[in-house]
Amino acid sequence: MQGRSLKGVLSTVASGLLPGVPILGIVIAARLLGLFQAFEWQALDFGLRSRPAEAPDQRITLVAITEEAIQAIGDYPIPDGELVALTQKINQHQPRVLGLDIFRDLPVEPGHVEFTELVAASDNLVVVNKILPPAVEAPAVVPETRIGFVDISPDRDGFVRRSLLGATDAQSDYRFSFTIRIAEHYLADKGLILENGIRDPRAMRFGETELPRFRPNTGGYVQTDAGGEQTLINFRSGSEPFEVVTYQDIQSGNFSPELFEDRIVLIGVTAPSVKDIVNTAAIHGVNPGLVTGIELQAHAISQVVSAVLDGRPLLKVWPDWLEYAWIVGWGILGIMLARLKIKPPYYFVSIVAVCAGVLAISYSLLLASWWIPVVPTVMAFFLNGVVLYPSYRTQQELKLRLDERQQLIERTFDQIHNGPLQKLATVLARVSEDPTLPTELNRDLRSLNQELRGIYESLKQEFLSADNCISLEGNHMVSLEQPLHEMLYEVYEYTLQREEFPYFDGIKVHIRKFEPVVDRTLSIERKREMGRFLEEALCNVGKYAKGCSRLTVICMQVGSENVIRVVDNGVTIVGNQRVGRGTQQAMALGRRLGGRFERTQSESQGVCSELRWSVQKR
Repeated sequence: MQGRSLKGVLSTVASGLLPGVPILGIVIAARLLGLFQAFEWQALDFGLRSRPAEAPDQRITLVAITEEAIQAIGDYPIPDGELVALTQKINQHQPRVLGLDIFRDLPVEPGHVEFTELVAASDNLVVVNKILPPAVEAPAVVPETRIGFVDISPDRDGFVRRSLLGATDAQSDYRFSFTIRIAEHYLADKGLILENGIRDPRAMRFGETELPRFRPNTGGYVQTDAGGEQTLINFRSGSEPFEVVTYQDIQSGNFSPELFEDRIVLIGVTAPSVKDIVNTAAIHGVNPGLVTGIELQAHAISQVVSAVLDGRPLLKVWPDWLEYAWIVGWGILGIMLARLKIKPPYYFVSIVAVCAGVLAISYSLLLASWWIPVVPTVMAFFLNGVVLYPSYRTQQELKLRLDERQQLIERTFDQIHNGPLQKLATVLARVSEDPTLPTELNRDLRSLNQELRGIYESLKQEFLSADNCISLEGNHMVSLEQPLHEMLYEVYEYTLQREEFPYFDGIKVHIRKFEPVVDRTLSIERKREMGRFLEEALCNVGKYAKGCSRLTVICMQVGSENVIRVVDNGVTIVGNQRVGRGTQQAMALGRRLGGRFERTQSESQGVCSELRWSVQKR
């Protein structure tokens, strides 16, 4: 019993979730195809940019060669002699690592000999090269351990979110980035050396800190080139992440020596005319979305060193299965919310509140350096919540109406059962005990008893079992979803076959015309009422049209009106109540359709029942 109950519960839950499955499938397919990728990148950028500002990294100082510096020097590229003088002044204050983020593959006189001697003898100096085409070499006198490439891997939108840590050059030699070389020299004094990862042997590691390796589908990325060893950049937040000293400050001595002592000092050109600019929307800057090359390198270096020495978290992502479980879970929540009986204003406030909650959770996790899917999650929840709500609400209203109808049916039958049927049962008992009464009377009374009881079953079948059908006598179901003229023809055919109406047998001529009419504006309920109207009109012919030999039934469009007409040529039975409940219902139907109902009769021509309504009205 418990097993069957559990099975029933699971079946109910599954049927409740089923309408939202296609939407979940579309959202997941869209993510797998990369349709959300750009939006997820933008969400990541916004989240990183919106974090509370961090204190400037006290381990890194930038030496900026500005536009004013180039004008003061009077030449560009900057002569080797100027770089020698600048480097010597900085070295006087004993930086632990000095990084020169300026290409020097060719001599720039004057001062090239002095520059060559300086870079060859300075064990703390790291210079740059470029290994991706077009390649740019470093000075030949510098050993490989003090050379790092500055190639970047921009995303399809042109923005940089990843740091390339290691890659193979055109000669198939494995090379390390400027980021890794600077971090390697700085951390060497702490006894921390560069090693392979433990959890991921291809990843890079300093001590216990393993740099998460970027994969093709990391986070919001979809089938992205993950060549070499890459990692996401956890940019340092705030408008001033690093302390900056300009070339002019050093020349004039207007700086604090503490800015260089035992620090990483990066020398680079920040002049706009040089165009050493990259796009990134994840950090604040003077020019939104733009950052100089030296600043980008500083962020990449800072995240590695700070992670190793301070435990500052690196950007991490969930495994794929957990990301999709997260998306599906919120999508299911949207389905469940849509099923609740909440009034529309409160419901849509709930939708907005939950979406805001998803964003808040995602932002909170990003503060802890977890990048989780936010755009597809919100889409899965929002679409299921908004798209399914009208359908579920319609179902709820329909169920409420069905419940009300069922209660009405029960009350009506109770009244019939406790009143007329009880009296009829008493009469039947007396008739059965009286042998002088005709046998036909007993049979007719029993037939009447069955018919009254059949009313209850017929109504129950119609309203509860098939709301899109009309139930005729004998529980014959006629679909209301078919075109109106086809539905009415089926009602016509079935009703004329009923044997309890004596005057159907005398009809020799049947004139019928059921043509398509404009019924696209008709509701299911109106079509049901029209089926009842035709059934009532035909039943009246069978019951009251004595001597009827010709029956005309049409359903067609006449001009700008639709017409349903039933005409017989029988003789009106004297004493018959031809204007009763059925006529009142037909007149009410005419008013609801914005049309009219008319019934005319004469002893010589029979009765004409006609329903008309405009094709423009319901």
